[in-house]
Amino acid sequence: MTRSCGRHRRAPSDRRLGLTLVEVLIVIAIVSILLMVLADLLRGTRAGEAALERTLDPVQTLDLAAELLAEEASLAGSAPWPPATEVADLPGGLEVEAFLAQGVVVEAVAGGHRITVRYVDDRLADGPRARTVTFDTGLDARSLPQLYRRPGSSPRQPLVEGVEGLGVEQVIQAGESRAPSAALVGEPVQALVVSLGHGEHRRHLLIELPSRPPLGVAP
Repeated sequence: MTRSCGRHRRAPSDRRLGLTLVEVLIVIAIVSILLMVLADLLRGTRAGEAALERTLDPVQTLDLAAELLAEEASLAGSAPWPPATEVADLPGGLEVEAFLAQGVVVEAVAGGHRITVRYVDDRLADGPRARTVTFDTGLDARSLPQLYRRPGSSPRQPLVEGVEGLGVEQVIQAGESRAPSAALVGEPVQALVVSLGHGEHRRHLLIELPSRPPLGVAP
């Protein structure tokens, strides 16, 4: 008959469970350090995104202004073919030829130029219409810079916010590049080299004029 041993093994419940205060404080410190590192990374990421947005915004603004300006200014002197028998909105009872002979006008203004183009728009369902459109820049009622579009004698309309300058750098005539002040008035224009400004950013674009309208220059 086997005698039972007088000794008793320690029950599992007797073992030390949980964490000591020192271990808890160490865990808290490690977590705090990790949170600070993540917060710094997040702030750096947000700052980088903000800087990128500030850089892209002027570029996107000038790209949009260049697209809208070139789209309409390139129509200067254009008319449907064969010639339309009736054209609405001709100013002062002019014939189509006399209206188009006024061509594209480059006018020097404070800080740049004002560009006026004339063409016959035959893209509308109600028939061709004579268009006189002027582009320039200025400040709106909130003192914010705008690229403006003025149809005919109507009040000018804000087109692209943020554009601070519009200038004609060169006029292309007979394959030669001339400054607007040295351009040949009344002679056909092949293209305009135009600059747009937004703060320190500049956008240069070549606006081709397929209809070769005559040039008018206002001092």
